[in-house]
Amino acid sequence: MYKRGIGLTQLGEQIKGKFDPISRCNLVIEQYNDAVNREGEVFLKTAHNDFLYKLWFALESRCLFCMLFFYFIPFINLLTFIGNCFTLLIHEFAVCILKSNQKRIPDPFMYMVYSPILCNRGSTSYLYFEIASEQLESFKFDPEIMTMLRERRSYDNKIRFMVYNNEFLAGYHNMLKARFIPLIHVILNGMIFFVMQYFVYEPFLCLSLLAPIDSLTECSF
Repeated sequence: MYKRGIGLTQLGEQIKGKFDPISRCNLVIEQYNDAVNREGEVFLKTAHNDFLYKLWFALESRCLFCMLFFYFIPFINLLTFIGNCFTLLIHEFAVCILKSNQKRIPDPFMYMVYSPILCNRGSTSYLYFEIASEQLESFKFDPEIMTMLRERRSYDNKIRFMVYNNEFLAGYHNMLKARFIPLIHVILNGMIFFVMQYFVYEPFLCLSLLAPIDSLTECSF
């Protein structure tokens, strides 16, 4: 989203369109890597993400009852177990990268400005401003923030800074909490699979998902 006025430039984006935690966390890292928010030349890594992870995590977090239904269906539950393990693996790799980033930069928000009011006015989760230095007083930030922004103004006497809200902040900090979603699905899917295998499929349906061809041969009439 772009807005232009006299001596004022704004740029922002709504984070709500990004449903999976890796995309949300990567968005924060991408903004940190902008020269406006970065600590010197210390760049942080973004985590690998792909369509399958985004799709499967959306199913795990938004379609719980549908996933539970699939966990009881023979053979389908094997596929869901593979999908859940894949999602958990991708997420854990992303958590490792996040922890590595935190060792380098404990607080990627140090040069960003927390201002939910400005973000709400722009209907965005974060918002960049580029202003002339004399316009800074109109923002009414705390004195220490005003000092920090003045120190980081560019050579052409312009001040560029980014504000963010709680949703943007949560996109970074919820990464660790979100790991429990695929983990719970892996455990639940595995437990249901083995319970159904040994107490339903094999004794009543004469079906072994672990050796389907052998079970069909033994049960053929």
